[in-house]
Amino acid sequence: MERVTVRMARSDRRTPWGFGVTEAPDGAVLIVNVIGGSLADRAGLRNGDVVDKLEDLDNLDINAVDRLLVTAHEKIELIVTRFVLTGNGKKWQKLPRKP
Repeated sequence: MERVTVRMARSDRRTPWGFGVTEAPDGAVLIVNVIGGSLADRAGLRNGDVVDKLEDLDNLDINAVDRLLVTAHEKIELIVTRFVLTGNGKKWQKLPRKP
């Protein structure tokens, strides 16, 4: 498990962030559909990351995250938790950082 701060900035509001969100069965907000080469990809966001904070707000549900992403203008900051399953499917280990 690793907590990662992801910052993105854009000069034109019409430029997409390059990712989507979905709600997990436990209510957590998950990052999905990270587009290769997008702002999200270049900032290090990964599919499966769990949104802990968005713009210094925590305990957000999927609707709040959607609203914040739509209304964000030039920059956003997310703090996410990143997990990976090991080969046996039972243990979690820290992911290596992207270069």
